[in-house]
Amino acid sequence: MWLTGLLTNFVASFILHRVSGTILLIIAQCGILAAALLQALQPQGMIYWAMTFPSLPLMIVGAEFSYLVCSLFVLESVHKAHLSVAAGVFSSLMSLGSAIGAAASSSIRQHVSGQEKSMAGFHAAYWFGVGMAGVAVLLSLTLRVDKRGTREERIRKEREEAQGEMVVDAESRTGVPL
Repeated sequence: MWLTGLLTNFVASFILHRVSGTILLIIAQCGILAAALLQALQPQGMIYWAMTFPSLPLMIVGAEFSYLVCSLFVLESVHKAHLSVAAGVFSSLMSLGSAIGAAASSSIRQHVSGQEKSMAGFHAAYWFGVGMAGVAVLLSLTLRVDKRGTREERIRKEREEAQGEMVVDAESRTGVPL
């Protein structure tokens, strides 16, 4: 599965600045939804290669693209002076969301199966994942995330910020007596 993550990041480096972030986010959420569906629909006697194995790369592609698009959106939406705070808040929210999702699905599995580890509990947890992924797909359809990450855009943005800071500095010093 490490190969899927490596290939996903390699492909993302070429298409992230060419394809709208909204489209990438929709694709990512659909991948996560498809992976959860494959797991939820898997019967007990089916072999690993039939549904579990294809679901894992779909989950990885979905998670990688979601993370890349969202982190770039957050980091390019804030002023340069606040990048570290934005990255910290984003990372904390990602960890918190993962912990809440894992706790909720574990609680559902425990409630359905009790102390025995039957497939019914795992299927219920995966159906919860299908529901959450469906909500994520619907939310990603309503978001607008532009293309991100081109070198020219970063240079232009840095120049505009630098000129804006020079204008603000010049304006604040003109009316202030020394």
